[in-house]
Amino acid sequence: MDKVLQFMISIEKKLDHISKDVHDVKDGIVRLEGRMDNLESRMETIEGRMEHLEKRVDSLETRMDNLETKVDNMTTEFRSHFVKIETELEQHRGAFKVYEMNVNDLKSGVNHLSSQMGIHDTRIKVMEERLKI
Repeated sequence: MDKVLQFMISIEKKLDHISKDVHDVKDGIVRLEGRMDNLESRMETIEGRMEHLEKRVDSLETRMDNLETKVDNMTTEFRSHFVKIETELEQHRGAFKVYEMNVNDLKSGVNHLSSQMGIHDTRIKVMEERLKI
């Protein structure tokens, strides 16, 4: 009977040891579940931040598209304005050429009249001198 009692005590010790091991495994599983919950919470936070970041990037892309459209419109407007300025500049150059030709004609006329006046003044002097004699 001693052997049976020792055998039973031995089995009881083994069962206690197994029970303790099972309890340790359960505690480990509980801790692991806690960590997994914490990890899931952190992942949800990261997903929220990513969604927010995606919205901001989409908003930035929209603003960049709007800015690009504005720059394109301004470029077209500037080109149109420069074409208008060039056209007006050519018109002004043409007008200045006409004015220059008119001024040159007037100068020629004045020079011609001045030379004719000099000739007439000389003739008048000659006639006055003849009349004095």
